Amino acid sequence: MDGARPALDRQIVDVVNELAPEFEPVVGRDALQRTVRESFERLSDAKIRAFVPILARRDARQRLRTRRVVA
Repeated sequence: MDGARPALDRQIVDVVNELAPEFEPVVGRDALQRTVRESFERLSDAKIRAFVPILARRDARQRLRTRRVVA
């Protein structure tokens, strides 16, 4: 298993947990997790990895706010 994978999974869980109070009641946990994971995947080729969680959180929140998510 890639050593970066557990760290990435932890970052995804952290972002899901941060967004859950605002969005889980609206879209459900599965759609929230899928959206956050997709946001991280969009940034998979980022050169500066330190900013990926911040940018992924921002992307996911924007997509969820505009309801560009299939629940």
